[in-house]
Amino acid sequence: MRSREIFPPGQWQLSHDNAAFVGSFFGACDFETLYRRSGGHPINPVEIADYIDAVNAQRMLNLGYNGFVSGDGGVPVPPVGCASQSGVGSPVGVKTPAFLNQLYHDTDGDVYWRSTGLTSTDWAEISGGSSGIVILAVTLDTFRISADSIDTSLSFPALTGVVDAELNVSNNSGLTSISAPLLTSTAGPLSASNCSSLASVNFDSLVTVSNDLTFSGCVSLTELSLPSLVTISNSLVCSACSTLTTVSVPVWVPVNGCLIDFSGCALSQASVDHVLARCVANAGFVSGAVDLSGGTNAPPGVQGLLDVTTLTGRGVTVTVN
Repeated sequence: MRSREIFPPGQWQLSHDNAAFVGSFFGACDFETLYRRSGGHPINPVEIADYIDAVNAQRMLNLGYNGFVSGDGGVPVPPVGCASQSGVGSPVGVKTPAFLNQLYHDTDGDVYWRSTGLTSTDWAEISGGSSGIVILAVTLDTFRISADSIDTSLSFPALTGVVDAELNVSNNSGLTSISAPLLTSTAGPLSASNCSSLASVNFDSLVTVSNDLTFSGCVSLTELSLPSLVTISNSLVCSACSTLTTVSVPVWVPVNGCLIDFSGCALSQASVDHVLARCVANAGFVSGAVDLSGGTNAPPGVQGLLDVTTLTGRGVTVTVN
């Protein structure tokens, strides 16, 4: 099955500024559906029935089309509406985009591309032929999915910020991976708890989470790397991730009073010591709790034990194996 560039059924919100992107990725479900909508022809719900129920499809298609014609004046709109291109092979150097963020489908390789400019060289590949959900918005007010609404990978290739509230995909046991490589900040919690099939996450550009960051109960997750993360304004909770062995948060600065919970995991001694070192690195971290106990977490090494002493001397509660 090809990638599905949609919001799946469930709870969702979207800012008005991103309406054009809605039009783009819903057009990708069936390239002609939104094109006909822009020409005043009726929607055929059968064509998108494999992706979303007809009521929500009609509502979202209308939102996308209205965004193009009135909601986002910065997006060029061709006279025929939100038409996407398709053909055999890569569009790079071959196809000229009609407008920014236009979609192109390589029907031979079943690969999708998005225009980043208005010349034939301005195409970026956004998805291959593997099953998955691709959300093309650059910013979102919030993103929240109902339990067990996703049974595949979830990708946000262009997302840079969640500007109003949360990004929450918790309690989706079929979710296998999350990728938002350009996301720098969320205005609320980022949560992917109790996703038992979640094996990989990519938040490589994430700097700020304005509330909790939670990955509890992700029993298939073996590594958590957040190379750019500096601030979580509340707690970091990754408890009961029973196969999580490696944690890397090299520039993270824990805030005073927060909870840091990796209990019930399988952290290596290097990762245990790394978390403790990040806590010591903030001299203002003088209250709160760090839990690295339970599961098969390794005990701290020599330096880790010294850091435990430092933290408890400051007034932080530290629990280790």
